[in-house]
Amino acid sequence: MTKSIGHRATVLLIVSLALVLRVYIGITRSYEVHPDEVCDYLDRGFRLVYGYGCDPWTYTYGMRSYVFPGIIAGIIWLFSGPTNSPDVYIGAITVFMSLLSLSIVVCALEWGRRTGGWRGAIIAGFMAATWFELIYYGPHTLSEVMATNFLVVAVCLYRDDSAAAPTHGRALWIGLCLGLTVAFRLQLVPAAGVVVLWIGWRHGWRVMLRIAAAAAVPVFATGMLDWVTYKYPFQSYFMYFYATLMSSISSFYPTYPFYYYINVENHYLVGLFPAFVLAALYGGRRQPLLLLVVAAIFVSHSAIGLKLPRYIYPTIPFALVLAAQTVTEMLDRLARNLPPRRQAAALATLLLAFGTTSWSLAREGPFSANWLRSSGAIAASRVIAAKPDVCGIGGYKTGTTMYTGFVRWHHNVPVILISRPERFEQDAVSFNVLMTPDDVVPPGNLFTRVQCWPNGYTEASYNHRTPDLCLWFRPGGCQAGAIADPDPDRPPGW
Repeated sequence: MTKSIGHRATVLLIVSLALVLRVYIGITRSYEVHPDEVCDYLDRGFRLVYGYGCDPWTYTYGMRSYVFPGIIAGIIWLFSGPTNSPDVYIGAITVFMSLLSLSIVVCALEWGRRTGGWRGAIIAGFMAATWFELIYYGPHTLSEVMATNFLVVAVCLYRDDSAAAPTHGRALWIGLCLGLTVAFRLQLVPAAGVVVLWIGWRHGWRVMLRIAAAAAVPVFATGMLDWVTYKYPFQSYFMYFYATLMSSISSFYPTYPFYYYINVENHYLVGLFPAFVLAALYGGRRQPLLLLVVAAIFVSHSAIGLKLPRYIYPTIPFALVLAAQTVTEMLDRLARNLPPRRQAAALATLLLAFGTTSWSLAREGPFSANWLRSSGAIAASRVIAAKPDVCGIGGYKTGTTMYTGFVRWHHNVPVILISRPERFEQDAVSFNVLMTPDDVVPPGNLFTRVQCWPNGYTEASYNHRTPDLCLWFRPGGCQAGAIADPDPDRPPGW
């Protein structure tokens, strides 16, 4: 009885640690993983509630489903309150995403317990709770993050170490989670397919069909939502596939070689990547399905020229658990003949070493630059949101790096990007808030600089360094002047 209580307390402690880390980082560290999380999800949800916001081309062409923005819109609507403070509803979204990401930690605990007992559960759960990449991505509104939360649950619900087929109820939940995985992230079809085929190979085609039928429910529901929000059923699936693989749209983005993701992770892990891969491969002999899922995601994503680091996020939880199983096995062999107190000390030392390594890689290694992405623009947005008399927002030689979304600005005003000094005087009458790089001074003496912040860099800009972002104010109101005669250098849609 005492042992059972101790196990539950350990699980609660690890899950609580994971939640605190994700919520704390998500709220206190202001960074943007990629502009998609703003324009395609946060701002789209905000637009559903308030009627204005970013209107990206992905929704014009019907490439994105409204499922994820609809969830975000519900949270914004619930937590807007009388103050309409962006910090409140964005904080609520952060907590929501952090709670969903706990599925990875809970499943890591379960996978570790299956193969290594409670020592294995503690090691795998702690590694999932404290690994810097999971903490970095988990609180953010990205389709990869949402889909991974459900994919992990689907694979965890299947007992690969059991000869018995999944029950009807378990097969239903496995299928529903796989369907939600595909609904949120179409690129994970190969991973979902591997899970279904593996279960079918182990337990027969009838079980496979039950899971496939359950998976079809959320996929079909998303397709019918496309019919309501766009022109025809399954439009977001078709248009996303067409735009990504068949149209000329993808040619606007840089492409990378097959080994790009290996280079990225090797760069982030500062030489530990080979050991990490070997540990995951060795652990795969006891959990082969997890290794197959990693392989399916890695191969399918590497085959496409358009690559971003966040695309490979769904492999990290599975690879981490596999590596944890190898670490558990090694610790079991080393501590086999030690007394219980020394075994506990060895386990505590291992966890401390892993937590320190994760912290060092996040703060001191090459990954550290990621925590500053768009941080200056987000800091400026808080000042803008608190300013009551905003009638227009301008960006002078910033490009889109100043954009953090109407969801953060919370002002229904024109947003104007200016790239040429001869246009500035004409455009300046249309806004009283201005953002510029720290090495740029706007022409004339209309604006007074308020403050500058380090702004990191963004994936979308493909820059190694972005100058500090400065915020300027101009007294007085705005006139409709430059909006009808836009600067030809501005990005489309602005």
